Amino acid sequence: AGKPTIEMDATAFRGQWGLAQDDLGRLFFNHNSTWVLCDPLPTEMLLRNPNCGKPVGQPGRSGHRVITDESTWPVRMNTGINRGYQPGMLREDGRLRRNTSAAGLTIFRSHRWGADWNGVAFVAETTGNLVGAFRMQEQGVKLSGEQLTFPHDQYVQQAFLASTDERFRPVDVEVGPDGNLYVVDIYRGVVQHRQFVTSYLRKQVEERKLEQPIGLGRIWRVVAEDEKPQTEPLALLAGEAGRIRALEHPVGWVRDQAQRLLVEAGSLAPVKELKQLLAADDSSGSMAIGRVHALWTLSGLGAVDGEVLCQALQDPDERVRRAACRIVGEPTPLPADQVTRVVAALAANTAELSEIEKIHRVLALGAFQAHPGAFASMLEMLRRDGTNPHIRMAALSGWKNYQIERLGRFLGNHIDAFEGREALLEETTRSALRSHPFSLGLLLDSLDDLDSSDPRL
Repeated sequence: AGKPTIEMDATAFRGQWGLAQDDLGRLFFNHNSTWVLCDPLPTEMLLRNPNCGKPVGQPGRSGHRVITDESTWPVRMNTGINRGYQPGMLREDGRLRRNTSAAGLTIFRSHRWGADWNGVAFVAETTGNLVGAFRMQEQGVKLSGEQLTFPHDQYVQQAFLASTDERFRPVDVEVGPDGNLYVVDIYRGVVQHRQFVTSYLRKQVEERKLEQPIGLGRIWRVVAEDEKPQTEPLALLAGEAGRIRALEHPVGWVRDQAQRLLVEAGSLAPVKELKQLLAADDSSGSMAIGRVHALWTLSGLGAVDGEVLCQALQDPDERVRRAACRIVGEPTPLPADQVTRVVAALAANTAELSEIEKIHRVLALGAFQAHPGAFASMLEMLRRDGTNPHIRMAALSGWKNYQIERLGRFLGNHIDAFEGREALLEETTRSALRSHPFSLGLLLDSLDDLDSSDPRL
């Protein structure tokens, strides 16, 4: 492997407290007053043209809010908070009503607690002395979810993990190699920065001497009641053969590390086995996540070609096909004959796909702006689904350097009308002028060249 380098580029703004991902590689994040935000679509592909619409996570925006109810369910009074004086922040009994210091989050990618817990989001709420749990589901192009609460004798319901100790201050949650949940607790009475302490909080600190003790932080391990022993997963990661097997491991942490170590090693020796894993017969779908990791590992090793992409785009599992679309969108040079095959695979049977996979296909086609077959395929999808603003946005994201040319085709009557066409025209014109402010003259020249009898002009 060559000498490591750091590559810097502009990207989307994604919260305050770090990133988490689910099995599909979707990014999750938050800030102090939201539980869970997400990029449900591959934002980096949308940002090829930052003026294509309002892609989730664009700089200056805060992502798609997955959990809209910000309620908290503590099991003690939480008056020692900075904003406790604000109306509606505390309940009548002194408990925190809504989150004010949501912190680190994670997605529980593990089999250890049973299938119902796989994919659940956990978020630390530091001043509420609790950790919330949230079950989520995909609904079209968005994710939605709700908080999981549990019965409590005094307060009717409580959060997933809540403490009566005011100094229990969870700041982060992670899933470990053993597939269980780990909670980082700084165990401090005060968590507010001294420059921003309100007079309300200062009074609380002085009354109960919350500034002491310090230096007692700890990490909690949360396990199922019927926790069963398991084979040590770290042994799998010691060599190449084990790392390939670990790509199918039921714990996400182990899969991620196996993929990272294979890519960082830089050896092409595993490529044959990775391709075999990608081609494995899997009628039950139980190996799909392993194929997703195999595909991304091949991409990281620079071993993705037209054959790999076409095979992945025809995979029986949508998760693999969507991963292939994202990889197509990366700058991976392919010979002309392979590009034609990949474009054909992207355009095949698109009418039968889910809405979000259609968007992924259009995004992927945008990686081949100059290929006539890619534009023809994209146009066919627009004719069928042009009323969908996300489909139009996905198409426009790949037209950054071709927007005037596309407008010329549409306005020149070279393309038959379809539902959503006028909205697309408006969006493309707006994007073209924002992307290239000096293109107004070109746009006006294009209009002058059109037939004046065109009723749209």
